[in-house]
Amino acid sequence: MIRYPSRRSAGAGACRGVLPGMDEVKIKVLASGPYLVSGPIALSDAEGNAIEIPAGRNSVALCRCGGSVNKPFCDGTHSKIGFNAAAKAVAESG
Repeated sequence: MIRYPSRRSAGAGACRGVLPGMDEVKIKVLASGPYLVSGPIALSDAEGNAIEIPAGRNSVALCRCGGSVNKPFCDGTHSKIGFNAAAKAVAESG
């Protein structure tokens, strides 16, 4: 699970490391493949327009190779073009 610092003040009701509603969302990075996102999400484009999630789906695969013709969703193109993602996230120093 990806955890983000709280954007709220440290007062009563502040979340600790998880944005409201994010505790049910999970993101799994597949090796040289898409991001698998599950849980209650809302998806929008760069202009803020809603992107409909296919009915009956509780998870989606989001393209990260840039080659999908069905962006932002993965269509399997990564395996055809030889997409090779970084092996692991880079740890912060300090």
